Amino acid sequence: MILAIIPARGGSKGLPGKHLKRLAGKPVIQYTIEAARNSKCFDKVVVSSDSDDILSVAKSLGSDVLKRPSELATDQSNIDDALKHVVETYDRLNIPPSIVVWLQPNVPIRHPKHIKLIVNELLTTNADSVVSISPVRFPIEKAMRCDNGRLSPFFDNIAEKMNRQQYRSSYVTNGSVYAIRRETLMKEKAPGDPYDYFRGREKKGYIIEDPKYGIEINDAFDYHLCEFLLTQESDEESQ
Repeated sequence: MILAIIPARGGSKGLPGKHLKRLAGKPVIQYTIEAARNSKCFDKVVVSSDSDDILSVAKSLGSDVLKRPSELATDQSNIDDALKHVVETYDRLNIPPSIVVWLQPNVPIRHPKHIKLIVNELLTTNADSVVSISPVRFPIEKAMRCDNGRLSPFFDNIAEKMNRQQYRSSYVTNGSVYAIRRETLMKEKAPGDPYDYFRGREKKGYIIEDPKYGIEINDAFDYHLCEFLLTQESDEESQ
């Protein structure tokens, strides 16, 4: 079974109630549920949350729902524990997933075809996980520290002057799609493993060039930016 998990905590400090906040006419979480269903590559789509309000809205939108234990829904909780909780629940229902796709609900602008292509990449390669990534819009070699007003290079041994062509392309995970093999997600964390150990050793990236795919709503600025882009997109479709 290929399972989409949309983990949505009720608490949010940057933008309270962001998952249910109306965005261009819909609750923010609705965009992720619809993208998952429209990709047509999931046997189940489930929303995991500690909030009854979120679960109620998700259920009305046709998603499976699962109440998340409060200890897995704090600011310090690890996402892998929340994902494992969902997998273990489906195991007990005798419908164990073989592929888990984690979709962040605060990323409303997401194309279903990207989900499908990423899942297919995982199914047809030896990767432990395939995740969506976006290009970093400036050379990371130019990053600086500012300690008490004093500037210094963020990276050691970086030449101060380089031609633009000498900089290597760099990317960042954009929060849109994480496709993970079950055995990779469910393995025990070993001492010294990084926080994203559950993505495995063989990680592959799927590059999404358009920066609008992967904007995470964490504050009011992100919210208004997404609303502008979605409204503009809607206006173009109606013309």
